Amino acid sequence: MSLAVGEVLEALRALRPAFEARDIAHVGVFGSVARGKAVGGSDIDEVATPGWGRRPDLFDLGALYEILIERFEGCAIDLVVEPINNAQLAQAVAADRMDAF
Repeated sequence: MSLAVGEVLEALRALRPAFEARDIAHVGVFGSVARGKAVGGSDIDEVATPGWGRRPDLFDLGALYEILIERFEGCAIDLVVEPINNAQLAQAVAADRMDAF
């Protein structure tokens, strides 16, 4: 299944309370979905920014990932949490990023 960027952003906005409950301040997409070049089988690359001074633990990340998998059933999800230590990945996120909130 392939989704348009507007659909993905709208779905992420609807999930905002679940993200905020885990101290995630901002969520967006990057990669082929953000560029409008997603095709069937494309994954959805998502980036999450924790609230100031917060770093999600594995329980938070697992819960968020499950929420995303459930919402985008049938799509592969890649979730990146800032700060991003890999310079190449950070550059890719910065180049395409579109925030839902």
